[in-house]
Amino acid sequence: MRYRKTTLLILLTFFLLPMNNLKAQNNYIFTDIHQMDVGSSIFYLFDLNTGANIKIKLSQYDYGNFTLFLFGERPSETYINLDKKLDNRIFSDTSLIEYNTSIDPSLDYDAIETKIYYIQIILVNNGSDTFIIKATRNLSRYYIPLIPGFPIETTLGIIIITGIVIILIHKKKIKTNS
Repeated sequence: MRYRKTTLLILLTFFLLPMNNLKAQNNYIFTDIHQMDVGSSIFYLFDLNTGANIKIKLSQYDYGNFTLFLFGERPSETYINLDKKLDNRIFSDTSLIEYNTSIDPSLDYDAIETKIYYIQIILVNNGSDTFIIKATRNLSRYYIPLIPGFPIETTLGIIIITGIVIILIHKKKIKTNS
């Protein structure tokens, strides 16, 4: 009788408390999904206090090779060459803290100082793919402005020509009113 009660209690426990709830749960609070082409990159930023930790995990849907870089200062360039390959100068950047180029890249970082950190994700090869990023802290998108400026000569020329046209129109109006 006691054997039946114990067996029933164990089976009821397994039924009410599935085993996947017993394994360690990751405390990821941020998830984002993006589709990328080869040679493109996406930036995120976040802040950390001294001694705080962040865990970042990246997974892909298909066969794309993603790289994950962590910078301590705001990046000013993407480190992607014109042929859409990774520029090796990224590894000598003084603000680069950590990087991971494995199949499913991930980072686990403890902050040395309180500041804003930047993440760059680059799809290196194997065609366009979609990635899922998970992090233990909220991340914000960061965009490097890639808009080329106007040449100063063209800008000054347009301003001067516009000024001359305005002056001529006003002179013509003054002559017709007289």
